[in-house]
Amino acid sequence: MVVVFTSLAAGQTVDQKTQGICSPAVITNGNVVITCNGVSVSPTDLKKLQRGVDILNAILKQNDAQMMSKLDAVLALLAPLKDEVTLQRRELNAIQQYTEVSKLNIVGKTGGVRLPLTEETPISRMLEGAFTMHDADGEEHAKVSCDAAAIQKFQGVVQSHPKFPFSYYALAFCLRKQGDHSWRDYAIRAAEILKITTTIDGHHPSHDAILHELDQVLQR
Repeated sequence: MVVVFTSLAAGQTVDQKTQGICSPAVITNGNVVITCNGVSVSPTDLKKLQRGVDILNAILKQNDAQMMSKLDAVLALLAPLKDEVTLQRRELNAIQQYTEVSKLNIVGKTGGVRLPLTEETPISRMLEGAFTMHDADGEEHAKVSCDAAAIQKFQGVVQSHPKFPFSYYALAFCLRKQGDHSWRDYAIRAAEILKITTTIDGHHPSHDAILHELDQVLQR
């Protein structure tokens, strides 16, 4: 805010009641304006008034600087909060997008159904025949098949269910076995997703195991 001092020109007609005095300070367009009748106010008084205006200007500028300093301090305090909100929003978005696939194992099932019941999901139906199943320690295990039909199925799931990490893993496994250097791209993508799904409560344990395997392979 800036104080503006104005004086009426000599000879200008003014109301007799206000002649010889200065008007009360008013704010116009963000400035403090004091208007005086130059005919009746002595030059000495005008200089004193101008000096007072200069002092008031200096005070206002100082206050403005203090206000800006305080505002900067507040913004500095809010910056970490903004970062925390951004992080929380990112985590919430990940939970919303990856919760469903985080509960699935490598063949696209939750693994919570026992015989004689059977379990199917849209992903497991697409991957049918892409794994060789065998029992070990009383549990069913899946081994990735790398024939042309299986690879085509993995690619199909990548297209239709891009958040499912194990199709990327299977393609990385097969392409690496075939000596195709593009396997690393699929492995990196699988690891990126698994780093998200393993942070979600209730995720299938296979996510941790495969992520550990990929971390070791990618470090070589």
